[in-house]
Amino acid sequence: MHVSRPKSSKGRSRPMMGFTSSVDPPSHTDILTEIFDRPPDGPISLNKYRVLPSIEKKPGTDQTFGQGDSSRRICQHTSRVHTKVRPALTPPEEPGLLLAIRTPCGQRFKCHFRPADQLQAVRSAAEAEFGERFDSCMIETMDVPRRTFTNLTMTLTQCGVLNKSVLCISQDDSNMDLT
Repeated sequence: MHVSRPKSSKGRSRPMMGFTSSVDPPSHTDILTEIFDRPPDGPISLNKYRVLPSIEKKPGTDQTFGQGDSSRRICQHTSRVHTKVRPALTPPEEPGLLLAIRTPCGQRFKCHFRPADQLQAVRSAAEAEFGERFDSCMIETMDVPRRTFTNLTMTLTQCGVLNKSVLCISQDDSNMDLT
């Protein structure tokens, strides 16, 4: 007796499957070995955006602290200002301080200092960077609570200035003549 096959969803009859004993369906292990035997594809990024190229430093900008560098330069502008070379600026166990300096006009720059440097060095670095004189100024920290220093002979260590701090140079209003 012939059994009728159901029609497909589009109304067409399905073809009759003949009895074929010569073709075996591929086994699960055959598929897995085929997948693992072929070379892997390249790395696939799940990011939908391309990676931007790295930003290259211009030659002649601030020099970084290197391992075993005996003449650690502080900043580009300090090398222009100071004519004599400082002997061994920082021993290896004494880390340098990277500070951001803000001037009274609002301009900012970054500079490396030693913990033993005085606040006068911060002022002179700002004067050299922007070509302005900051007479009768005070230096403030941006930490909370703010600390104000009018004695510029104090060292950064004595002031408690930490690495990656922001120091603001402000005009000292108490010394200004209002007449």
